[in-house]
This record gives sequence, C-alpha cells and structure tokens, in this order.
Amino acid sequence: CALPISLNTATEKDLIQLPGIGKTTAKNIILYRHRHGPFSSVSSLTKVTGIGKKSLKKLSPYLSL
Repeated sequence: CALPISLNTATEKDLIQLPGIGKTTAKNIILYRHRHGPFSSVSSLTKVTGIGKKSLKKLSPYLSL
C-alpha cells in the first residue's frame, strides 16, 4: 500500500498496516467516515473511538486526506 494513506478512501486492509491500528480501530475509522462523511483534517481522526492525541502523533506521518 502506498504512503501516505488517504483517510477518506482507505480500506480496512490499508488502515491495519498503520502502526497501532488493528481491525477494530480500522473498522471504527471506516464507520465514522460512513456516519459523518469525509474527514476534514487528519487531526479530526481523534473523534474516532480508540484514537487519542498520542495515536494521532504516531499516525500523522502516514496519513493524508
């Protein structure tokens, strides 16, 4: 999978390749996207259950919109 990964188009398979992201968190990211629409910024990822500021800091270099 090519980096950076787009938060708004990534599949579960793409997301679980990221550090600290397992199946449950990947599903939560996709579920959030379906319910609330596309992410407006990488930092809005903290609105997803299971992702806090520490996780965001670790993930940010691998993500884009």
